[in-house]
Order: sequence, then C-alpha cells, then structure tokens
Amino acid sequence: MCRHPMSVYYYQSGIILSMTEEHLFNFTIVIAVQLVFFLIHAAMVGELRSIGKYLLLGAIAGLPLGIAFDLFVGLQVGIFTYTIGFPLWFLIINGIFSYGFMVANVFLLHNHTVTHMFLWSFALGLVYEICNYFFPVWEWTFGTAWFEYVVVIGAAYFGLTWLMMCILQIIFGTQFKIVPFAFSLKKSTILIK
Repeated sequence: MCRHPMSVYYYQSGIILSMTEEHLFNFTIVIAVQLVFFLIHAAMVGELRSIGKYLLLGAIAGLPLGIAFDLFVGLQVGIFTYTIGFPLWFLIINGIFSYGFMVANVFLLHNHTVTHMFLWSFALGLVYEICNYFFPVWEWTFGTAWFEYVVVIGAAYFGLTWLMMCILQIIFGTQFKIVPFAFSLKKSTILIK
C-alpha cells in the first residue's frame, strides 16, 4: 500500500516530523556540513577571497550536473536512491546546493596534484558519508554497507571529482593541472598540453 509521504510520521528529538519534513531537516544538516567543508577547504588552499565566485559557479554548474547524475546514476542505473525518492523539486534544490557545493570544492583543486585530489575526495566522501549516516538523505543500493563505503569513499568520489574537473574545463575553460587536455567551449579550440 502506497501512502502519501505527509501521512507517515517519525519521532525525532521530541518532535513529530512527517517523512518530508524529516528528509528536509536531514538535508539541511548535510548541506550545512558541506558548506563548512567548502569553507575549510577554501581557507586551506588560500582561496577565501574567491568563495563567492566559486559558490555561484558551483550552483550554476551543480544544477544541471546534479539533476543529470541523479536521474542517470541514481534513478536509471539504481546505484543510489534518496530517502524521499526523486521528486523534481528535490532534484533542483539538491543540484543547486549539494552538487553546487561539491562543484565549488572542485574549482579549488585547479592547481593541485592527483595525490591532493585523491586525499581531498577521500576526505570529502568520508565527511559526507558520516553526516549522511547520522542524518540520512541518500542510500547506496549495491553490496553490503562496508563494501559500499569502501567503494564509494575510496573510489566513487574520486571518479566524480575527475569527471567534474573535465566537465568544468570544457564548459568554463577552467584549467586543472591534472587534467591532461585543455578543451573549452568558451575558446572554441582544442589545446593539447
């Protein structure tokens, strides 16, 4: 029997929340942690003066990247799901904020090595997944929990970061030291490093 999400209630910290309200509460916590991670990362790489630019570009790029990734990898391939499902309104805010913060973080990696990128993506995955463990927003749907975490934290965040770098280089012309080619739609030329 399928029930409307607003008809299912959860008791959390002395407050009765509907399924949608609980999901949005958890999502807000996860987004706040993602923003703090971005600010710490920006401070560590000396880019605090550029955070506004990176957050804006992150939101602009995160919206289409997030929706496409969620619909293909999440909904079609079935590697993950959201606790609320895949309603369009959620995909939009998730793309702007969650994927937007990740894209903003990726912009900070433009002058760094593969080792730094791997360690950063590992730390990002670890922080995101620990936060999601306590405030569930998404759920991995393959293998056992520990296998999922090893694959996701150890490899998937690294792969997604690399993919985002390539896409950002193509769309915005941002040069990443570790991406072996330079192709930009802005410049309409192909340059080989």
